[in-house]
Amino acid sequence: MRRLLAAAGVATAVLLAGCAAGPAPAESPSPTPTETTTALTDLAAGECYDQAGQGVVLVLDCGEAHTYEVFASLLLDADEYPRDTLEATARERCRTAFSAFVGLEYDASELALRFVAPSAATWEQGDREVLCVVSDPAARTTGSLADALR
Repeated sequence: MRRLLAAAGVATAVLLAGCAAGPAPAESPSPTPTETTTALTDLAAGECYDQAGQGVVLVLDCGEAHTYEVFASLLLDADEYPRDTLEATARERCRTAFSAFVGLEYDASELALRFVAPSAATWEQGDREVLCVVSDPAARTTGSLADALR
């Protein structure tokens, strides 16, 4: 009976997939007990993650394969939202933190650097945090990229 129900479920899935235009999207992995989903802006330094959707990430143990690692959390001290200088300031401060974290200047590194900065809306709510994120564009990482020297 279970096999019949499983076969019926597979047949239904195949039929439904056939109705969609184009290939079916890849399923994202379900979180395990050591994984959680959270807003990208709620991450902290030392956490590793994969993208799970727009603005949502799957937090992973850094000892397991992951794409991104938050290596620094920096606070901005401007009174007003620094619309014109935010990107340059965040990039410069994350590059400095990158050198200390990886052990190599960003321009000499094969690793990628990105940052998450406050929006005008979150700034109004008191958000002043910039998250600095490192990744290896060639492959997923297992473990931390601290002192990677590459």
